[in-house]
Amino acid sequence: MPKTTLHYPQFRVILDDYLNQDEFHTLSGLTISGKRLALISFFNYLGENGVTDLGFCQQGKFDEAIPYLNAAAELSELYGDTKTARNTASLLGKVYYTMGVTAFNAEDFTNAIEVFAKGYAANPTDTLISMALAESYSKSGDLENGMKIYAEIAALGERHSRYASIATKAKSRMAEYLLEVASHLAKSNLLDEAYEVIDGILEDIDETNPMAHLLRLQWANNAKQYAKVIEWGEKAAEAQSDEALKSTAYYLLGAAYQNSERMDEAIAQYSKVTAGQYAATAKTQIAEIRKAQAAK
Repeated sequence: MPKTTLHYPQFRVILDDYLNQDEFHTLSGLTISGKRLALISFFNYLGENGVTDLGFCQQGKFDEAIPYLNAAAELSELYGDTKTARNTASLLGKVYYTMGVTAFNAEDFTNAIEVFAKGYAANPTDTLISMALAESYSKSGDLENGMKIYAEIAALGERHSRYASIATKAKSRMAEYLLEVASHLAKSNLLDEAYEVIDGILEDIDETNPMAHLLRLQWANNAKQYAKVIEWGEKAAEAQSDEALKSTAYYLLGAAYQNSERMDEAIAQYSKVTAGQYAATAKTQIAEIRKAQAAK
């Protein structure tokens, strides 16, 4: 049974200062009593374990801080002190994040995952640590778990607007890693599998992802799958904000029509090629098509 009398007077000032905060003045006596019990139990726990002050929390001695923060979180929940429990969980997350970053920067992703996972468990809505965990999984090659955490972050954006920015970033990172997977599949001539990954990006993550659209179009063109280029070409061009890349998509679409003997449509697409490496070639192709048409 937790003790209800403070046996370590060195914590008295901290206890009184905390409970005398202005924001607590409107709380009921029962609520204040719950907070007092939780904190007294925590401070007694510290004293019984030889801790005489809270200096370890300010000196970077994170390994020493963790068991006490865990105890504080458990006791706060026991006494219904949700604010202290929430703040303790937040602090735990920050401690684990700081510890995990050291391993991450050393590319020790196994240890980084272990540490970040503990912080994530303590505070799942701390997007700083959840992004770090997702990135660690992904860089270690465990894309399944990496994508799972990224997806959970992205889902936060649908729950509250304050998560919109980080949700967008999570989706972007998901797409980047999946594009790498698709590219490896394409290089191994596993085009159907590569297309399937791209479809997943466009259907589940970002339907306007410019690189996903363009890569798929280029792979289909290289494989002389002109029907697919014609199917995907317009959307690929529309997805590009860069004029040179937009022109690349239109050039590939024009070439697909030309190779499919649909010359008027080929000219229409080549005419949209106004920038980038294919601009001059597109004009040449238009001239040659018209010359061939005139000769008939």
